[in-house]
Amino acid sequence: MKKTVLITGASGFIGARFSKNFKGHKSVGLTRQENLSKDKNLVKCDLTNQVQLKKIVKDINPDVIYHFAGLTNPQRNEQTPEDAKLLHVGITKNLINSIDKQNTHIVFLSTDKVFDGTKIDPEETSETNPLWGYGSLKLECEKIIEESMPKYHIIRLPIVHGNGNEKSSSFIDDALINLRRGNKVYAFNNIKRCFVKLDELTGLLKKLIDNSHYGIYHAGSTLTSYYERILMLCDENSILVNGRLVPVEGNVKPSVQNLNTRKLEQILNYTFS
Repeated sequence: MKKTVLITGASGFIGARFSKNFKGHKSVGLTRQENLSKDKNLVKCDLTNQVQLKKIVKDINPDVIYHFAGLTNPQRNEQTPEDAKLLHVGITKNLINSIDKQNTHIVFLSTDKVFDGTKIDPEETSETNPLWGYGSLKLECEKIIEESMPKYHIIRLPIVHGNGNEKSSSFIDDALINLRRGNKVYAFNNIKRCFVKLDELTGLLKKLIDNSHYGIYHAGSTLTSYYERILMLCDENSILVNGRLVPVEGNVKPSVQNLNTRKLEQILNYTFS
């Protein structure tokens, strides 16, 4: 069945890739960019403006909303907490208050930063305890959606990266770009995370459009260090390292942040490499 899909943050790192070649359904992307391309499926919208957003949503009348918009840089969330709250909680509330809550399906991207690293293998029902503002705000958005919407998928994500994507803010992409240029890269070998490839993520997200197994899901690869992840990607993409990738120890909290992804694998039949 053909559905009408609304995408917030459609010009961002994840939104732009997800929106590309979206076939089989009608999709409309919302962006705050001034200079829009000739893409008729992009609409300029200030998500902090409830009146403007409500009018646009009413005109589009979406069946499914992919909510990608927000302040994605964790450091900027700490530096500008008021702006961060508006761009996470504020726009999520505006969006929820603009739609048919009972019949609209929402897909929201959250973060592994809702956890503090204490639990070795946290499941979706494990106790949350964000250490930083970004995780706290994402968790607040999760609760707003859970309490307001019967039809939702909340995907808790670790680090999302491409294969050296210049539009990415990820250290992984920056490292691959520099290694391709022949530069030396220093990568933590003691800081361990799960990771998500951008193309694999968009594959999952498109699969959710017709999925009714609602709830919270953890996504990500097996736990590995930044150094090991970059080394693996270099091998996959034929990037010669030649001693230019240097392992170093870092001081980041938590030093280890894992996600238990069994629910995703068993119910949605999806895995990340």
